[in-house]
Amino acid sequence: MYYEELPIWGLIGRVENREETDDPKDYKYFLYKHIHFDILYNKDRVIEITARTDPHSVLGLTEDKEVDAEFTYTAKWKQTDIPSLLISSSIKFVSVINKLMTKS
Repeated sequence: MYYEELPIWGLIGRVENREETDDPKDYKYFLYKHIHFDILYNKDRVIEITARTDPHSVLGLTEDKEVDAEFTYTAKWKQTDIPSLLISSSIKFVSVINKLMTKS
């Protein structure tokens, strides 16, 4: 996910296997229904966004059936004196490295 050119990283769900076997029927799949965004800004520029999920707000997806999901989010805005240029340069560097590492 991106906001302007800022990447936002976060998990959308989790997989559990309490039996610790390789049998697919022992796996349980969950989708996170709530995301909290921490947004850093300097004057009129957003310079960083992090996303956290609530591990207790999940929807089970293990059964092979259609389900309705209601998603929620919260946002906390925090002012900072960090120049956006410093954050932007490091994010672009990480983004380029990530693209190079994930190319097939």
